[in-house]
Amino acid sequence: MARPRSVDVNGDTRERILSEAARLFSELGYQGASTRAITEAVGIKQPSLFHYFAGKEAIGQELIDRRVTMSPLLSDRFDHTPDDPALDLFRLIRDETALELTMSLDTRWLFRLPPATAELFPRWETAVEVARATTAAVIGRGIESGDFTAEHPRAVLEIFDAVANESMFWSHDDHGVPPDTIAEVLLRLVITDASTIAAVVERAKESAPALGAPSNVAPSDEPG
Repeated sequence: MARPRSVDVNGDTRERILSEAARLFSELGYQGASTRAITEAVGIKQPSLFHYFAGKEAIGQELIDRRVTMSPLLSDRFDHTPDDPALDLFRLIRDETALELTMSLDTRWLFRLPPATAELFPRWETAVEVARATTAAVIGRGIESGDFTAEHPRAVLEIFDAVANESMFWSHDDHGVPPDTIAEVLLRLVITDASTIAAVVERAKESAPALGAPSNVAPSDEPG
């Protein structure tokens, strides 16, 4: 699943700044991408950037606002399935990965923000805490139901979270790995009976990825 093309070079300058900044943040890291590099990529003079944004941090904040708004997991809108934690965990990963792959703006850099840099963006820190709490709740339900391994639950959550974050990043570089496959592999990290995974995948097919802004918010970046 390939990422949609970047904003057209003849398009809105503000959107081009966001698009090129997002790409550079993911390629070079947030700290490694300068406003000079961003303006050179856009094809404008450096002072012109400040007509649209106060600086690099403001660009980062705009990208975060769009990413969080489009994500049910990050914005505390994940729709839990009664009595089916395995399905919830599969959907949680599948939907978030699908969103990351289909957004026109490349926000992979967010999943590798160093703690000191993350402090610049409190909305992202809050969103990550929400996502971790939701994931922990789903895993906890799975442990209680016997669907997930009960040994070392904290370690399971930390390892699952680390692998999930990394998959958000590398999946862009290997478009042959679809979100469903990533979700299935991650589910294998915690499920007690691997023979039930095929049935989980089948149940997941009944619910398309829930992506996009809530109905009362106008989305700034729709998945492609």
